[in-house]
Amino acid sequence: GVATHPQWQRQGLASQIMRATETFMRNEIRVPFGLLVCAEQTQPVYARCGWQTVANALFFIQNEQRLPLYTCVMILPLASQTWPTGEIDLCGLPW
Repeated sequence: GVATHPQWQRQGLASQIMRATETFMRNEIRVPFGLLVCAEQTQPVYARCGWQTVANALFFIQNEQRLPLYTCVMILPLASQTWPTGEIDLCGLPW
């Protein structure tokens, strides 16, 4: 996870990092979507940066078990493609 020390909050640091992340995804690795998972209380921060909440079920693997991850799932469209429906399987740990 990522957090900002309270002394440095409300100074636009998260927005700067998210803009740099978007630029990297769009121009360097050229992916059609960004994907992140976050706590419900941090969803508004990402939404202000253009990320959209999606309803896809999310699964991960831990100790050889496929488990659901109950958290906020968000995407950032970076191309003209439509986000697909269906499950998201991380095929490993969520970090």
